[in-house]
Amino acid sequence: MGSLAELRNTPAPALPDDWKLRQLDAASKIGGAFAELYRGFHVARPDLAEAVPPSSIDALEECARAHGLYACFSGTEVVGIASTQPDAQYDARDLPSLRTALRVGRQIVGTWTFIEER
Repeated sequence: MGSLAELRNTPAPALPDDWKLRQLDAASKIGGAFAELYRGFHVARPDLAEAVPPSSIDALEECARAHGLYACFSGTEVVGIASTQPDAQYDARDLPSLRTALRVGRQIVGTWTFIEER
């Protein structure tokens, strides 16, 4: 996490072969790990603690109900979490927030589309 320049200049090595991504049906299965990952992130980047607060467990539960909560495991250890609400779309109510974010210097660095493999 950081500025766009930091993101562009950070090398992205391949993930270890033993890491596995699994879809979860409840946030309660990873709530403790989620909190610990954020604590570690904020220790490493205290300058971003206020700008990048953790999502609530309720928000993660919404993602789980929408089949959009995933955890990356190394054995039984949670090493990463990805959450999304499939088919979520922005509407006019989001525009003031987006304008504010852009006005204070935040940048849109990407959008993602998740496709279910069958």
